[in-house]
Amino acid sequence: MNSLSRTAVVAATIATQLFGAAMAQAAPSGAGTADTPPSPASFWSKLPNSDDLAKVYPRQAEKRGLEGIAHMTCKVHPDGWLSTCVATAIPPGAGFEAAAVKLASRFRLNLAGRPTKAAGGAGTVQVPIAFRLIKD
Repeated sequence: MNSLSRTAVVAATIATQLFGAAMAQAAPSGAGTADTPPSPASFWSKLPNSDDLAKVYPRQAEKRGLEGIAHMTCKVHPDGWLSTCVATAIPPGAGFEAAAVKLASRFRLNLAGRPTKAAGGAGTVQVPIAFRLIKD
């Protein structure tokens, strides 16, 4: 392996600045008010950790030193779990799309106290994920 290590060196970060818009879409009438928007941290009861992210980082992209950004759109179930996810990424075709979808099971929205749609859950959510390499 090159100078990049899979344990502590490969990292990806969740782009939390866009979670407000994602939660507003997932629970439109319970995500806060115009005066007091909810905290992005309160949107998620479960998020991927660095080990989860390192496991799905595309190996060919890692070897080539590529980083990327994926935008994942998922169905949200009434219990907050995500499914039926699709992703696009920049750069396309480098494996970040599949990596993002593999992370879907590691996300869970905190829907406590927020209304959900009676049929099929809370709707959809968009999750941006930034994949970054950190060198030793």
